[in-house]
Formats: sequence, structure tokens, C-alpha cells
Amino acid sequence: MSGELIADSGNRKKVYFCGACGSTLWNKLSGRPGAIALKPGTLDENDWFKPEAHIWTRSKQPWVKIPEDTASYETAYDTLEVWPKESLERLQAKSD
Repeated sequence: MSGELIADSGNRKKVYFCGACGSTLWNKLSGRPGAIALKPGTLDENDWFKPEAHIWTRSKQPWVKIPEDTASYETAYDTLEVWPKESLERLQAKSD
């Protein structure tokens, strides 16, 4: 299942949901062609995954504790300022 939303940036976001429970699995932003935002918490095996940052923390539940050694942002962050050079190069290659 999928639907379309407008992100806070004003970009269109195509969101893909689980047909059984309705959880968001991944999304595509119109402003980042060739890239997806995967929701790793929805994977069956995700113990290999360690977040590099937490975003939209202004709306997190008070009981959610973010490790002090992990970056966090109240809203989205500027990709060009935060992402490693190698990640930006991969994103650019997907867009070309």
C-alpha cells in the first residue's frame, strides 16, 4: 500500500505501508530522486543497525531516551552539512 503526503519541506513524499498493520516501511521524497528513507525498526532482523542520528525529536515521547553519544535533531537536518562525504557522493550518483 502507498499514499502521498506533503513533507514539512513542502516536497511530496510517497509513503509505503505494511498491508497488514499499516506501519510505514519506507518513503521516497520528491526532492531526493533515487533515494529512499527506510524505517529500520520494521525489519525482522535489525540488530546490525545502529542509528547515526535521531530526527524529529521534538515530537518524541517523554519516555524515549536518546543515547548521549548519538546526534539528535528537533526537526530534520541539513543533509549537506551532516552527511558524510561518501554518503553525499552515493546520493549524487543515484540522482544523475
